[in-house]
Amino acid sequence: MPIEPQLALVEAAADGHLDAIAAALARGAQVDGVAQLNRHGVVDPRTALYEAVRLLQVEAVRLLLARGARPENTPSALLRASFWRTLSPAFAAAPAGPGSLVLVAAGAHVYHVDAEERSRRTLAIVASLLAAGADATARDENGATALHHAARVGKQAEVARALLAAGVAADAVDRAGWSALDHASDAGFAEVLLDAGADPDGHAPEEGPLDRFFSGARLSRVEHRLRLTAQVAGRQIDLALLRLARGARATPGALFYAASCGRPELVEALLAAGADPRDSEPNGHTSALTAAVRAGDRRAVEAIVTAGAPIDASAFWGTRSRAGAAIFAWLAARTDRATISEGLVCTAGTASAEEVAALLDAGADVEHTHNLGGVDGWTALHSAASQGNADAVRVLLARGATDRRGPEGKTALALARRSSAPDSRACSTLLAAEARQKSPPPPRVVDPLAVGERVTHAKFGLGTIVAAEGPAGEQRKLTIDFGGIRRVLLAKFVAPA
Repeated sequence: MPIEPQLALVEAAADGHLDAIAAALARGAQVDGVAQLNRHGVVDPRTALYEAVRLLQVEAVRLLLARGARPENTPSALLRASFWRTLSPAFAAAPAGPGSLVLVAAGAHVYHVDAEERSRRTLAIVASLLAAGADATARDENGATALHHAARVGKQAEVARALLAAGVAADAVDRAGWSALDHASDAGFAEVLLDAGADPDGHAPEEGPLDRFFSGARLSRVEHRLRLTAQVAGRQIDLALLRLARGARATPGALFYAASCGRPELVEALLAAGADPRDSEPNGHTSALTAAVRAGDRRAVEAIVTAGAPIDASAFWGTRSRAGAAIFAWLAARTDRATISEGLVCTAGTASAEEVAALLDAGADVEHTHNLGGVDGWTALHSAASQGNADAVRVLLARGATDRRGPEGKTALALARRSSAPDSRACSTLLAAEARQKSPPPPRVVDPLAVGERVTHAKFGLGTIVAAEGPAGEQRKLTIDFGGIRRVLLAKFVAPA
């Protein structure tokens, strides 16, 4: 069943079918008309030009413009669409506007083509719209420009250059105080904005907490200023390096995420930009130094320590990697024996044999006790056994560790037997063998009534046992020599002399 011409035109434009567009127009569809209902009967107003632009159908846009479609005839309800919820006038950093199809094209993101093709299609459509009189400097009702939309979806540098050439301000901010640079995910796009004068630190709105509450804004000023941190946490390393190279200041948390990602050049750039070497993750549990050790990044570790980060026991984080032992040795050479010993206890459960040996070689006390999880008495051997680290248990035993009672009165063997770790059985075997080897020999049982032993009798005096008959007990018969006279007596009548 054929659908009505206006809806057929919109669907043909969305699919980029030029013949179907021409056929719908021949059937009476208006080139700028609005199809109010979709083919399911649901109210969904659309125009053909809007759909072609939204889905980056370049040839369809050109055909519609050639047939008389005008960008300014697009209903304002479509052009007001924004990728954010609408903000109240409490954010007055930028004016709101009716928007334009240039914003729609800049923010279009179709998934069946790659980023380069999306950018190429966007450039072609924007050029066609500008030639038809579209306003590139228009904003949506949140104050976002075409550069905001293009940056958000990862368009490439050529799109940024085209929009800047069309008059869009490089450092324009929306109502929430965000610039296009704050949303850029493509380093080339961001570089074009920076070359055009965008502030590398971004922008922060000057709203108070009540303004934020009533406006429904998603981010506060503090969160906004952590934009660099969010980019580093999102592994947008090249973009973060670019902003830092252009003068951006380090933000709290950025150094921790940089240390975690194994990019020492980013760590060094953040420290040069004023990052606190004592930086940590948002909850404060893990420091940037520990994150660098965990990542096995010696260059980052050296940079953070050189910048003034303190070395504590938590810095010795076992990685079971070849680089870990060298990092442990380097750190241990720059701190005291007590810290090294505590670090040994903390890391013995996860460290490799080489890492454990590195701490012991640096002077760690193999019998040092430490509080873990609020429980006293943990030694490195207890820690390794409880986590099933057989390699560490083997090294510790070879270096003189003893299995004594520790946390809550338990030995390392008991902890290994209770553990569900994969190598807990191997730990139990090692510890049990060590216990057998070091256990004292059983006491020799001495029979006081054996042959040759001296005994005494109340009547006959001292004598020597010359024979014994029967098992030990009171009824055992003993042949005793009393000065040349032998008598057979029961064991109960004599006593050891």
